[in-house]
Amino acid sequence: MRKVKWLFLLWTLFLLGAASCENTGATMTQTPTAVQTDVAKLGEMINLPFVPQSALWQVGQKGQDSSGLGPGDWDLTAVLTLDADSQAALRQEVDQLQPLGPVIVELAFVRDWFPSDVSAAFVPAQAGDFLQLAVPRFEASRFARSPLANGYFFLTSEGTVFLYLFTT
Repeated sequence: MRKVKWLFLLWTLFLLGAASCENTGATMTQTPTAVQTDVAKLGEMINLPFVPQSALWQVGQKGQDSSGLGPGDWDLTAVLTLDADSQAALRQEVDQLQPLGPVIVELAFVRDWFPSDVSAAFVPAQAGDFLQLAVPRFEASRFARSPLANGYFFLTSEGTVFLYLFTT
């Protein structure tokens, strides 16, 4: 009788494991909202150590059926325009930071609303239909506010700040 229970338990675990390994062919789901320009509303969602002159930003839902990301996971992509003094102060801070490693993104990551200096920072990667960030990126803890606790930012040569934050 004990052997039957053991076999039943093993069979059940096997079936559960096989079901969790099913390849559904799902791809990354991103359902972005409309592009926003409200700096005050953005400031309610993230820390803005420098008040931008203008901002373009968008929130998107993230997830993949088998990735561990779910419908409750989301991201925020923002492009900030700072005045000259704020740019200089941020550049001074960046000089003290350790850059993060390289990042490769899907082509769709670069949106049509990105300014040309931000789009130009993403160059074709050696790996097919992907782009690689060609400028140093830094941990975005300065901008992070729960639940958007993870991410990175970079500063273009023109002084535009690109910010990508996400949950999970």
